[in-house]
Amino acid sequence: MKALAVCMLLLGCIAFWSGRPDREQREKAQAQSLAVNYGIFRNAVFAHAHSTKAEGVFLPDSPALTLPSGWVSVRAWRGVVHQQEGQLFCYVYGPARPEEVVAIQEAFRGSAAVGWNNNGFFARNGDPMPLPEMIPDGAIVSAVRID
Repeated sequence: MKALAVCMLLLGCIAFWSGRPDREQREKAQAQSLAVNYGIFRNAVFAHAHSTKAEGVFLPDSPALTLPSGWVSVRAWRGVVHQQEGQLFCYVYGPARPEEVVAIQEAFRGSAAVGWNNNGFFARNGDPMPLPEMIPDGAIVSAVRID
């Protein structure tokens, strides 16, 4: 009888632990979802910036952007087209934890256009590029020059 009780207890523990999603896998999936959400907003801002070549600030609910129906921003993403050093740049940025920055960079396959704000500079491989003051420190940033 004791052996049966121990066996049932072990089976119950196995069922309990196997049914719980792994925390690391859940966090990775959340970071990947965030990367897709950011990417959709980023692409809409970049497309608008390239077609209009006009300075401005863009929020997720901006009517100027062409976003998929049903898309909902999961973070306070912002886009800005800004004149800097005589050239027009488009920045898309928002808050992200370090592991989320990594997930976003992986989603963009290591693109040099994706980095983060490190004390006012675009942090990524290569020479540091100054960022506009409106972009908060630690934010994920995508930056492209508009030709």
